[in-house]
Amino acid sequence: MPGGTEVSGPQMPAPPAWGSEPVDAATKTYGGTVDSTWWNSFHDAELTSLVTRLAKENLDLKSAAERVEQARDARQIARAAGLPSLNANASYTRFARARTDFCHFVTPAPGAPLDYNFFADNVSSSWDLDLFGRVRRSVEAAEAILRLQSKRNTAIALAAISELAQDYMQLRGVQAREAILEDNLKLAEENLRLVQDRFNNGVSTTLDVANAQAQRASIAALIPPVEAYKAGLINAIGMLLAQPPRVLEKELEGTAPQPPTPLSVPVGLPGDLDPSSSRRARSGSSPARCDRRDWGRRRELLP
Repeated sequence: MPGGTEVSGPQMPAPPAWGSEPVDAATKTYGGTVDSTWWNSFHDAELTSLVTRLAKENLDLKSAAERVEQARDARQIARAAGLPSLNANASYTRFARARTDFCHFVTPAPGAPLDYNFFADNVSSSWDLDLFGRVRRSVEAAEAILRLQSKRNTAIALAAISELAQDYMQLRGVQAREAILEDNLKLAEENLRLVQDRFNNGVSTTLDVANAQAQRASIAALIPPVEAYKAGLINAIGMLLAQPPRVLEKELEGTAPQPPTPLSVPVGLPGDLDPSSSRRARSGSSPARCDRRDWGRRRELLP
């Protein structure tokens, strides 16, 4: 019977539903199952393509996947400690002695062979019966660490996709704002041309021309900050995809409408997001993991 205490998380009550939301909200939420591919609800082909490439090229996701594989290998090593082991080795040595050897005190008998072969073999087996549960607790700790790394991998993926989607939405909004500013600049230039024509015909004054020039200059001054912000968003998306700066400019430069928000979004239930629920111990949370690792170390001190 393995020693140690069985770990179980505390039971925390959770409300049966989320709170009320504004009546005039553009998007409604309901307690359905959360869609793991929620970015498809925007029906944007470019966003879907970026998320697909993100899963293959993001460095943080690759590192998280490697940590999961490392934890899986550690679990296999912990399980192997409780299996029977068999060790075998063999050796062969060829000896040749000189007829006159001043370094040895033993002289071979007359007619004895001076060259001979020496063979040696050894076979051993062992099996840890795990009477005190050290191996079993080590396996439980390794499984808890594996579940923890899997949860962290999911969290990293969710954060990366969310950041990518947010940058993409902001980029489309900034591009729409840039298009509006460029249209306003064209109108200001046309207005300036008309005012100058009126001034040349003696209808307008120099004040009218100065006002038209100032209006055009003020609109033109708004464009460079927007262009810089747009370039920063494109580079941020490229960084998430492990791409050098300005690589995605041709792909994302064209002005496209901002994807509309979905009419309804499933958000699950409050109990699904409760970190202190009973599933915490089963999902490899730190209290269970630390307790099992501590008892695994104590098993090593037992006979």
